[in-house]
Amino acid sequence: MSDYDEKSITYKVLEGYMEKVAYPRVEKIVGEKMEGYTDKILASNDRLAQKLDRILTEQQAITVNYKRVDQRLDYLESFSAQVAQKLGLAFERMS
Repeated sequence: MSDYDEKSITYKVLEGYMEKVAYPRVEKIVGEKMEGYTDKILASNDRLAQKLDRILTEQQAITVNYKRVDQRLDYLESFSAQVAQKLGLAFERMS
């Protein structure tokens, strides 16, 4: 046999081995690693979503409190303006 025929046969055997044995093993390993990374990413996203939910809830509570403070301030300014008017004093509103 010539060198070319031996290389050709060796190449075909190697190619067959790679397709039937090596590539499926590599695919399995890569798939398992990707699944692990995917699980970690999803878990991380879940933690971030929970934190964002807490922040949103806190922000909504803060907004409600600010509205209450604004309403109370408006009431007190109005009350103070009426008292100042009855007493003949000058009163300047802040808002």
